[in-house]
Amino acid sequence: LFHPPAAGTASLAAGWNDLGEIRELGAGITPGICVDGAGTIHVVYMHDGAISYRRAGTDGLFDQAEAVPLPDGQANYNSPHFVCDSGGTVHLVFERDVTRASKKAWYVNRQAGGWSAPVLAIDHSGTPRRVNYPRLAVADTNAYVAGFTGGGSTLVKLENIRAAPRVAARIDTLLWVAHPLVTKTGELLVVGRDGAGGHKLERYSSDLAPRGEPLLLSRGTLAKTLEPTAAIIDETGVVHAAGVTQSPVHEIWYATSARAAAGKEVVLGPEVGVETGEFTYPVLLRDARRRIYVSYRDHTSGESRLTMLDPDGSRFAAPIVIAAAITR
Repeated sequence: LFHPPAAGTASLAAGWNDLGEIRELGAGITPGICVDGAGTIHVVYMHDGAISYRRAGTDGLFDQAEAVPLPDGQANYNSPHFVCDSGGTVHLVFERDVTRASKKAWYVNRQAGGWSAPVLAIDHSGTPRRVNYPRLAVADTNAYVAGFTGGGSTLVKLENIRAAPRVAARIDTLLWVAHPLVTKTGELLVVGRDGAGGHKLERYSSDLAPRGEPLLLSRGTLAKTLEPTAAIIDETGVVHAAGVTQSPVHEIWYATSARAAAGKEVVLGPEVGVETGEFTYPVLLRDARRRIYVSYRDHTSGESRLTMLDPDGSRFAAPIVIAAAITR
């Protein structure tokens, strides 16, 4: 846990203060995390065929681990995406297995102290298609789940999620690793990579009917942009996105829907190494003071690093190390 730097701080490293020692929550892979409106921290992680959940208050002290219901019994679950809504309910999507062996993605939520039964949101069993990098957006009683299927993604709408979630609509898109977002008016926005065409934003109605032409977000990147992309939507409806581009040294890129619509190029950030492939995983955050942060794995050192966009939005600060080196 870290305090953010004070406004106007020249050096990101000088402005950050460690709030305590690093504590291990439990053995596992690919954790998911979200923080609700009360400041409660929610974490899920996978280990030894199970999915575990822990939460902590603003003091950072975590409860004992709680088991998340398993749809296929003990198995190799992976790639969680965790979302907290304004009412304190946490929503989770995840897949079974990895790469081409992964054929399913499930949705589950936790409300009133208990977990719902997992719902099979995307199923490509018995087909050449896969289901990787499941992503989730929640709006009132609906949830939208996206999963990379190889050469595109599948989008699914789940309705009645607070009582008996069920699949209500489904559509395929050419965007790789599609990331759904929902506006205040219920419009669905989807960010993903359009093959060699770069990262784009698509618009859909709440029932998954396409609207208008895609908007190119990764305008001005020097070479191919890689697959895993972070995307959020702010209170004004502007979409913020971050990814990695080759140049040939790979760099973080950042863009917004407003910048792209105005014809502006991306903001390039720290270098992350070469041949990063899908081992960097940028994560994007916008805080209550409207500051933009990107955390990522530096592929050269293996360290987890954090950088912050300058207030004028023109460049990123020099990154700081927030976690020790790990293998890919």
